[in-house]
Amino acid sequence: MGGQAGPRGRAEGVPRRPEGFPRPDGSWFPYPLETPQTGDVVVRQTAAHAIGELERLLDLGTDQA
Repeated sequence: MGGQAGPRGRAEGVPRRPEGFPRPDGSWFPYPLETPQTGDVVVRQTAAHAIGELERLLDLGTDQA
């Protein structure tokens, strides 16, 4: 839950820590929360619909002989 713990989690004592992970050398590698970043494509569909549409679009560019 890291840095994504909401007010309820903080009130219940869930520790808040930055998002990231330790590298083998012990230094910390931060990564952004799961929010859109510059250059990301935001798809406003359910995963089931979006995957089906992606599959259809990929099939359009293939030879289905």
